[in-house]
Amino acid sequence: MQHASGLPADPNSATMMEKLDAALNNMSHGPDIAEGVETEQQRAFLAKTGCGIQGYLIGRPEPIAHYQHLVTAMAATREDAVIAG
Repeated sequence: MQHASGLPADPNSATMMEKLDAALNNMSHGPDIAEGVETEQQRAFLAKTGCGIQGYLIGRPEPIAHYQHLVTAMAATREDAVIAG
C-alpha cells in the first residue's frame, strides 16, 4: 500500500510512486493500492500506473453499522454457495 500525498505536484513523490509501483509489479505480489487519494489529479496520475486507490475521493470513513447490511448479505450468499456446492 502506498500513500498518495504529494502526487502529482511533487516530482519526487511521483518518481518514487512510479518506481515503487514498477518494483511491486515485478514481484507479482498482487494488486497495488494507494491510500490517501483525495484529488482527481491524484486519481488520474495513479490510473496511469494501474494502481488501485482508496481515500476521501472515493468516500469518507463510516461507522461499521453503515455496512452491516452488506456483511449480512455476503454471509448469506456464502452460506448458500456452501450448501449448493
